[in-house]
Amino acid sequence: MTRADPATAERAPYRGTPAARRQLAGLAFAARRLARGDAGAAPAVAVVYVAGGDEELTLRRVHQALRELGGDVVRGSVIFTGSLWQAVLTVFKRQAGAGRVESAVGLAVSAGENKLYFETQAAITKTNAEAIATLLDSLGDATIGLVFVGNLLAMKIDGTTVGMELTPRQAAYLRDNPALHRDPAAALEAMERIRVQGA
Repeated sequence: MTRADPATAERAPYRGTPAARRQLAGLAFAARRLARGDAGAAPAVAVVYVAGGDEELTLRRVHQALRELGGDVVRGSVIFTGSLWQAVLTVFKRQAGAGRVESAVGLAVSAGENKLYFETQAAITKTNAEAIATLLDSLGDATIGLVFVGNLLAMKIDGTTVGMELTPRQAAYLRDNPALHRDPAAALEAMERIRVQGA
């Protein structure tokens, strides 16, 4: 794993899903260690994929959006090039003593871990809707892009924005299938299929 700063992160050509899976596994292991060591932390692995537009600028915007949402980006994977893909370990802080999560993305991290679940898409809270809007804005002029953290998913598919709160089942599926990170249209189709199957 490399430093979290996109300007200094190692670059490598994308060589398929196994390489992305290894990067994700390393960050997930680090997230579990952080969670055990700090009860006030809600670590999450965020995935960023961008194609088209100024990809480097968009990656920096996504890192900034994660910070604006209360996260501290502490570690990053190799940045795969060709189009741009990176996973980053982001730590959100829980409120002391309240047992609740301070930020919208921290709330989403808890939901993605099956600690919290909203029954329907219509039940997205105003806070989560604002968090999704922030992530969508961070995709800037990218034609195709995806940001996935906790149970929040923000995508651009041929310039059209899509934001959603995922069920724990959808979040687990997307987390376990990194090939979908590089194909937002297929990711959207898979999330819809899971939603319909769960109904």
